[in-house]
Amino acid sequence: MIAQLDEADCDRQITFNAIADLLQSAFLSSAKEAVPMASDAARASGVKVKPEESQLSELLASAHRLQRQYRKIKCRVRRDESNNNTSNAAARRRDVLRLARCNYFLAKLQYKVRARSFRDKGWARLCDRIQKEGSLSVRWRVFRRTIASGRKPTSSITQCSADDVPASAVDSLNNMAQFYSTVMSTDPIPNWDCGNSDREEEEGESEGDRDSEVRRICDPNTGVAGLLSPLDFPFTPDEVRAAVRSLRAGTAPGPDNINAQFLSKSSTTVTDLLTSVYNASWRHGVVPQQWRDANAFCIYKKGNISDPGSYRLISITSGVMRAFERLVNDRLREHLEGMGFFTPQQAGFRKGLSTLDNIYQLLQVVYAALSQRKRLPVLFLDIVKAFDRVPHSHLLYKLYEQGKVQGKAWGWLRAFLADRRFRMTSGRLCSSWFSASAGVPQGCVLSPLLFAVYINDMDKDTQGVLLTLFADDGCAWPVLNKGMQFRTAMRRMREFGDSVSEWSERWKLRFSPTKTQMVILTRPRLGSSASVEHALQWSTRSATSVCTSTATASGTRTTTSSSPRLATPPISSLASIATTVVSRP
Repeated sequence: MIAQLDEADCDRQITFNAIADLLQSAFLSSAKEAVPMASDAARASGVKVKPEESQLSELLASAHRLQRQYRKIKCRVRRDESNNNTSNAAARRRDVLRLARCNYFLAKLQYKVRARSFRDKGWARLCDRIQKEGSLSVRWRVFRRTIASGRKPTSSITQCSADDVPASAVDSLNNMAQFYSTVMSTDPIPNWDCGNSDREEEEGESEGDRDSEVRRICDPNTGVAGLLSPLDFPFTPDEVRAAVRSLRAGTAPGPDNINAQFLSKSSTTVTDLLTSVYNASWRHGVVPQQWRDANAFCIYKKGNISDPGSYRLISITSGVMRAFERLVNDRLREHLEGMGFFTPQQAGFRKGLSTLDNIYQLLQVVYAALSQRKRLPVLFLDIVKAFDRVPHSHLLYKLYEQGKVQGKAWGWLRAFLADRRFRMTSGRLCSSWFSASAGVPQGCVLSPLLFAVYINDMDKDTQGVLLTLFADDGCAWPVLNKGMQFRTAMRRMREFGDSVSEWSERWKLRFSPTKTQMVILTRPRLGSSASVEHALQWSTRSATSVCTSTATASGTRTTTSSSPRLATPPISSLASIATTVVSRP
């Protein structure tokens, strides 16, 4: 079937969809025969179950059995009541119902007491483990067990136009998926978002209003993808084998239900087959539809639990596609890093760089400014729905023109971004399929790199201002020269605000008016107890102009309250460090 792809009259998309279906059925049937069940693996390995867990399982099974008996008798008693049955048998059944009800609630209470005791013992063992290992050697996996989970129930997600409670959990999932389908498009963000609705009406631009050069390059009929590129070489079996084995065993499967551990432990026959399929997809620029589908779940951030904007969407794609994305990600990253594409101030999703690099740069500038008794304005930037609002055509344009990603690699990326679908999942419940015509899906291997490419030229037209980036968060401050006055620094920051506003308008992104704020760092006046408070109040008033210019260019209005906030702006971890420096004597 792969050989048929080279024929001129072959519909490659249909053929690749059929190949993906065959792979899925073959992998699932092989995994069912080769991968043992959990109970079989436990018996084969001789794993001993703890007595507490065994007793808890027995109590839970007993409670379920008594619950079924109670419901069965309750149905018969209700049937007698509806038929006005007053016989002795009906009276005996009512007595049995009371006894069954008491037994069921007693078993339920015993299970809850034992479960609470088991949980308390586990918590005590975890605390002892943390104390023995020491605060510096505690692993993140152990630490995450001590904090509450970020997941929240999503059974009450309402629609944008009404606050009615959904009829079922599936309707709630459909509401969530419909919201994010609108977010991941060129349409206006629904009214759940904190942005201004007046601008949202203007934000959804049609395809005909975009730049002609973007349309020319992204048009499938222009043939620009056929140009030669150093990225066009086929993948070797060793590369595919390394990518497949890098899949984490605990990762949830995608819509195709292919387990990642099965792929990572597979033989060379499977990797050779995947190598042929991957190279055919890379050569023809076609991606099967099921590889572009994703199961999505939401993580609660903050706010109203009925507001879908209070959640973060995470996509889980096929394990076969994740391995393919690793191959493309490594090759694309090597190409971009080799040509020096990324700005040195971009620390997000790059090897050997982290937020510590940005923090170190900021602290060095702050210490230098305070030692010279200068005031330093620092602007913190945040993009609204950054990953979800990236237009595919503009991203492909930047890859082609700025990143020099052409040929088969560019054609494959265009197929990778086109016609993506997702569905919301919660346990065994699933919503309907919804389309995502914009954005890079959070959870995909390629998404962080593609987003870093998209925002890489944010500081292209800025002069006298240094901008550090990490993902969708940015921090900017003026380059302080000897003898430069504070008025000059503020003028540069205003010009920088206008520049990034024009950039956001051109590339269809919007800065958050609530998270994009300025902090002015200065030494407190000696002998004044309210000096730090005064500095923060003054910085809040002075930041209004820059914040307003950044937000207004994106179509939002920023209002200043009568009593300025004295707390640290909730922008990023850099803001808290900056405020600490403000109070430094």
